[in-house]
Amino acid sequence: IYTEEENKKAMEACGDNECWIGLIEIGGNASTPISSQTWEWLNGREVVYTNWDLSEPNNYNGIDERYGSIRKGKWNDGIKSGFEIYIPLCGQVS
Repeated sequence: IYTEEENKKAMEACGDNECWIGLIEIGGNASTPISSQTWEWLNGREVVYTNWDLSEPNNYNGIDERYGSIRKGKWNDGIKSGFEIYIPLCGQVS
């Protein structure tokens, strides 16, 4: 997801579900501040657009949340990869 338009397409493809968008945190740990977190697409490309929900990514309750998901157009960080708990959206939106 590199633009607002692609984010809208991802939101439409995901519907009311929470979907893994192929975004992963590189390095860091549960105490890494938001401003120091490094996120990368699964294909290795740089993140140039984000649409994090309010207070995200947040490593909620001190848990190292390393996987980016989308729900209703907003992004969230979570502890499991997309294939474990979310519908994988990677490669589905063109």
